[in-house]
Amino acid sequence: MHSPHSRPLLTHAHAGSFLALVASVNRQFCFWYLFYPLVEGNILLSVVNYTWHAFIDPADPSNDYVNSTTVVEGQNFCLKEEYHVVHHQYAGVHWSKHKALYEKHLPEYKKARATIFYAENLFVIFGCIVAKDYDKLAELYYEPPADMTKQQLADMMRDRLRTCGPDIAKSIGRTAQNKKESDKFMAKDKGQ
Repeated sequence: MHSPHSRPLLTHAHAGSFLALVASVNRQFCFWYLFYPLVEGNILLSVVNYTWHAFIDPADPSNDYVNSTTVVEGQNFCLKEEYHVVHHQYAGVHWSKHKALYEKHLPEYKKARATIFYAENLFVIFGCIVAKDYDKLAELYYEPPADMTKQQLADMMRDRLRTCGPDIAKSIGRTAQNKKESDKFMAKDKGQ
C-alpha cells in the first residue's frame, strides 16, 4: 500500500509515462496535445473573467451591480454563473438559487443601473468591448432606464469601460473609505 505522500509522485509518473509513450510515437502531436489546450483554456478563461468584470462605475468603483456583469437567461453558461453579482454577493449559495436571488434584488439592480444584458453570449459582449462598439452594448443592454436615451446608455458603457488606473485603485479598498474601519479592526485585533 502506498502512503498518501507518494500519490502525487505516482500520478506524475503515470502522466510522464503516458507523455513519453505519445512522444515516442509522434512528438509534434504530443506537443500540440499539451500546448493547445493550455493556451486555449487560459485565453478563454481570461476573456470570460475580463468580461465579467470589465465595467466599473466611475462614481462608485466598488458598486457590485456595475462591476459584475449579469446576463439574464444567458447562453452557454453552467451553474447559473451568468447571475454574476449573485455569485459575488452570495458566494456559498447553491447555484440553483442564483436566479431567485437576482429577482429578490432586482430593485437594487435597477437603482444602480447595473451592467446587465439579456440572453447574450459572453463572447459577443467581449467582442463589443474590444471593438469599442458602445452603441451595440447599449443595444444589448437589458431593460434600459426610461430616462436614458440610447446615446446616453452608450456613453455610460464607454465611461464604465474607460474607468481604470491608479485613481480608481486609490478610491477603493484599504486605502480609501474603509481604511479607518480596517485600522480600527486591526488595532482591536492586536489588543486581544
